[in-house]
Amino acid sequence: MKAFLVFKVISPAKTHDIRKLAIEAAEIEPLFDQIIPAAAMLTPYAWEFRYPDDMVETYPEREEFEEALKHAQTICDFVLNQLPSEAKP
Repeated sequence: MKAFLVFKVISPAKTHDIRKLAIEAAEIEPLFDQIIPAAAMLTPYAWEFRYPDDMVETYPEREEFEEALKHAQTICDFVLNQLPSEAKP
């Protein structure tokens, strides 16, 4: 998301809120509207589980993890498709 915004010469917000970044990108490219639900679901994974702690019971179940991984791949693929080939890995 941030790569797309930077490509469009927009300084992205300093945030881990993927939904917010998708909304910001949708202001430039309305196609981003279609990934806002996935971005909203994925946002907690951007920070909530970043640092290990003693609260193991709050970690996602395997099914939740797999769903989040699918959303992450969908978002990654979508964003890469919005970028020119020279910007792709």
